[in-house]
Amino acid sequence: MAPSATGACSADALKRSGKRLTLAAVAVAALVLAGVASALLSGKPTAEGTLPPFEVEAQDGSPLRSAGLVGEPLFINAWASWCIPCREETPGISRLYEVYRDRVRFVGLNVRDQRDDALDYARDLGITYPIAFDRGDAAYAALRVSGVPTSLFVDRGGTIVRRVIGPMTEAELAAYLDEIAAE
Repeated sequence: MAPSATGACSADALKRSGKRLTLAAVAVAALVLAGVASALLSGKPTAEGTLPPFEVEAQDGSPLRSAGLVGEPLFINAWASWCIPCREETPGISRLYEVYRDRVRFVGLNVRDQRDDALDYARDLGITYPIAFDRGDAAYAALRVSGVPTSLFVDRGGTIVRRVIGPMTEAELAAYLDEIAAE
């Protein structure tokens, strides 16, 4: 696209350049979507590394550190009282906690919320599993939570083996819990 003697680009040159940019953008988008689709359709967990260091407040007010969570299979569910999909999946999590509580440690991680609202939510929905409060978003950032609900499945060695963004069915959750409980 060479400028004319006046320094302006011709309309035809601009159109050709715009078409090339559009085609390039479409090609990049297709590659990204293909990669995402492949990852979603593979059904295989992708290890994301080890559980990062963080500290949150347990329901009783004591500190709960990620280092103390390693050594047994772990399920972390990030939620908020204002999250409608969280409200839909929480009863299933409570039911499965009763089934898996001796094989998998559960932590309901309340994020970006007021403590009183979270406690009301837990009481209203009959949450039976332990909950913790992420004051200041330290765990939210460390765990790379991008929205709620987000669930992490961590093996005994502290490796995050699965991340689910969005709500799960009870059957999906049970299958993922079976995976980490079996390791």
